[in-house]
Amino acid sequence: MLMAASQNDPVVGRAMARLWNLLALPGELEADGVFAARAAAIMGDPERYRAPVRTGPSRDELLATLAA
Repeated sequence: MLMAASQNDPVVGRAMARLWNLLALPGELEADGVFAARAAAIMGDPERYRAPVRTGPSRDELLATLAA
């Protein structure tokens, strides 16, 4: 859910970008009160932040195409 929310929520987006770019450790994000509050709110409402629908081939289709 946090991955999906990171696309629309600026607090979560910045925090996740820091994590992905190795600028912050997970414990540092947990210690950030603003991020922790947003993460708790997001995790408490899972219907609001659904994973995006995947487009493109499935893994099996991709492997079949590469093998051809």
